Amino acid sequence: MIVLALVVAVLASVVGWVATGRTPEPTAPAAKPASADVGAEAKSGQRVVSDATTPATPAIRGVDLALGRVASTSTGTGIATLSIGIANRGSRDFAAVDGASVLVIVDGAIGATQQLPAIEAGASTKLDVRLNWCPAGAVPVTVVLDPGAVVREADERNGSISRAVDFGC
Repeated sequence: MIVLALVVAVLASVVGWVATGRTPEPTAPAAKPASADVGAEAKSGQRVVSDATTPATPAIRGVDLALGRVASTSTGTGIATLSIGIANRGSRDFAAVDGASVLVIVDGAIGATQQLPAIEAGASTKLDVRLNWCPAGAVPVTVVLDPGAVVREADERNGSISRAVDFGC
């Protein structure tokens, strides 16, 4: 039942964006913190999906979780991993909260969910989400931060991304 609610919430937000014609405003790239994995170059075997950057100084009041790079890797054993860059662009630290998760939808089916880690204001992290299979060819992937809206954020529009991803399986 919870899974159905999450899928409905994701679809409602996408339909809302399409119906209103509003998309998240692009932000100008800024210097990245030295420890940021969000803007890191793809390593061998990874396919980069998005190249969003993380601002060096938080400018948004409160917590603002945003997606960065999403890259796929395959282990050759029939299992794939998505490396997801997550930044807190806000001025307040994000403490891990029960129910605040990352939802990965692969080719229309829920591929994985994983707890969101704590992220300090202005910092970023990389979250590796393991799938129990490796999709063949290019498939549509949607990643949603906090699909149940458990975390009160300054900007809810920068927490999802949909792209075709080639896992190389």
